[in-house]
Amino acid sequence: MVIVAVKVGEGDEGGKSVSLVILEADRPGFSKAKPLKKVGMKAQDTCELFFNNVRVPKSNILGGDMAIGQGLIMLMKELAWERMVIAVMSVAGARAAFEGTVEYTKGRKAFGKPVASFQNSKFKLAEMRSEIEIAQAYVDRCIKLVQQPKPSPEAAAAAKYWCSDMMK
Repeated sequence: MVIVAVKVGEGDEGGKSVSLVILEADRPGFSKAKPLKKVGMKAQDTCELFFNNVRVPKSNILGGDMAIGQGLIMLMKELAWERMVIAVMSVAGARAAFEGTVEYTKGRKAFGKPVASFQNSKFKLAEMRSEIEIAQAYVDRCIKLVQQPKPSPEAAAAAKYWCSDMMK
């Protein structure tokens, strides 16, 4: 089963004509390609979806009749949280990479000394640790903002941008 954003109606109403529809995987005319090979998030199967004269009953509209044309609004309500999940995953990934790097530099020797003992290595590790701690503090702050009655999509977008960029 997949949830698909579809345009309903004949007019060109932009986002006002988008609804979310539940589509069973075995529905005639619907098929999926093999999952794409990705660098990250391998547990999420990302694949091409194909629709060939698929017919879906009105009862498959997510949220019922009241939700017709509300699909974009429904998606946007969760966008800030999705961005925060990416920011949290980025900080966790950066922290794991940092810890692996520390262990590697302690065990790797150059000129008879551990690489971690060299001044430049210490500077670089301190810089990495600082960026991760700053990112963690920023993510924590943004999570509080996203939990407010009127969430801050701008804070979530900034956290996703900065933390995912920091992780690479």
